[in-house]
Amino acid sequence: MIATDPELRIPAKRLAAAARALQPTLMRLVAASADRLGAALEADCAMVPWDREQLIGQLQRQLVDLAEARFTVCGGPTAHVCERRSQPLEAIPQAWRWLREGRRVFVDAEPGACGQALHLLAEMGEVLGFGVLTTSREGGTAPKGAVDGGVAPARARVAFVSADADEELAAYVLARACLRRSGMDPRAVHIAVVDGGGDKLGRMLRRLWFSVRFSDAKDHGAFAGPVPEDVAASLEASAESLMAKSAVECWVPLRRLEGALEMDGALMAPSLWATPPGVSGERLDEVLSIFPAVGPTLLLLREDQSQAQALLARLIKRGFGWTLIGPRGAHEGSRGVEAPLRVFDGALLEDRLPPGLPKPRP
Repeated sequence: MIATDPELRIPAKRLAAAARALQPTLMRLVAASADRLGAALEADCAMVPWDREQLIGQLQRQLVDLAEARFTVCGGPTAHVCERRSQPLEAIPQAWRWLREGRRVFVDAEPGACGQALHLLAEMGEVLGFGVLTTSREGGTAPKGAVDGGVAPARARVAFVSADADEELAAYVLARACLRRSGMDPRAVHIAVVDGGGDKLGRMLRRLWFSVRFSDAKDHGAFAGPVPEDVAASLEASAESLMAKSAVECWVPLRRLEGALEMDGALMAPSLWATPPGVSGERLDEVLSIFPAVGPTLLLLREDQSQAQALLARLIKRGFGWTLIGPRGAHEGSRGVEAPLRVFDGALLEDRLPPGLPKPRP
């Protein structure tokens, strides 16, 4: 039985208890639907096999964490959750968090988002009953009084490569952070502040940029797949504008790859750009205003230590989160800089490299 909203009000504590009791059912459904989810991520998001498997595994870990978490049951208005095209499957744990707090949930999706997320939540809505979890698949819209319940847009990130960082580790971290999903992930790193000249790092990045494998989303040996045609056109326009700027050097040019005739979108070989030390002020602002926010492209901002820290602080003030590559103490000298979202230090673990990235040279 699914009651209309005014006919039956499920107490918040009963709703939360039902969501908690049925969470193992959700987890089993996700496991049973792994092939379906993978096929949808391939078709809707052009994600290659290793990336699809990792994302589904991440979803399962998030649900395990939710099952073990304690929530304050406070009820409240219906939470309106949106499945975002660039953040696939994130609506599933987000919707369940609200249910665990005793809130009704309505879920819809952006155009082009992974359709299986709504399909799976609609199945769980039928299991829960009483209209406590509904989706736009049934043709409905968010009920009157519903409030924004996420998914919040992901925060863009920059990387800071400290002078003490292992260059090989830094190159592979930047390759994965920038080129995964062909740079379409909103958490992808497209700007890296490099403490020092970065000559050795640049040589390693050039090798990776020329060797990484981009192919069809079905290709088990590919690191990433195609990008939408509008993104490809925007990348080409930005590259043309950047080529005309003296404040930035092109280390690896943007190129269209052959073999994309039968697939949706365009295969774009990654591009690599770098500013020489000392570029600042309006010249740097002009480069940053042109540089693409999505796609397989990376900009290295090279500075000495004091200027590099100041540049990082400036980017954080613009709203970027940041990742540290190097010893954890590398940012401690910069006052007022928030802690990094992630820290990468130590040796590169070759056995953890995803398909499509070349192995390190001996």
